[in-house]
Amino acid sequence: CVDTADVQGTDTWLHRELTMWDLGSLISGVMAAHELGLLPDSVFVARAEQLVRALPATKIGGRLLPNEVISSETGNTRSDNFNACDTGRLLSVLRELDAHPLTQAIAEKRIAEWDLGSVIIDGHIHSVVDGALVDRFRSHCAHYTARAFRDRGLVAASPYEVADPVSDTDRAMTLLHSLRGFG
Repeated sequence: CVDTADVQGTDTWLHRELTMWDLGSLISGVMAAHELGLLPDSVFVARAEQLVRALPATKIGGRLLPNEVISSETGNTRSDNFNACDTGRLLSVLRELDAHPLTQAIAEKRIAEWDLGSVIIDGHIHSVVDGALVDRFRSHCAHYTARAFRDRGLVAASPYEVADPVSDTDRAMTLLHSLRGFG
């Protein structure tokens, strides 16, 4: 489905592209609808299976990765790039889908096909833009992306984690010190 519908007066604009963030939101919406009782079990499972089958993957910079943007109408790719942050969000949602009793491990095999480990260098997760790796470590998304990658067994660092010091004040000061160069 479209990720954004904008209605202004008599004009309607439909955004017909999905990022991996949007795809994560769509999966979350299906899970929420089921949890609220709006979708019976059979429809929830069928939609989850359809969404997992639609997860895009193509060669990007020599790696099999989910595309940054796909068409909401055809599922075809609209970008030759890989967005690590959006994929981190998607992985977080897929973790919840994989943990659900009716869809247990439904996305595991599909995700295992992706070369996610190849975008981690020295613990830093990278996007792929125009075939080149782009470090995403100094980013707002670095922490949740690292956690999502680690949930899939990949070693990834976060700039927002510090060793456990003696007190909360020491921890806060250590964290601030480690982030001082971010601007």
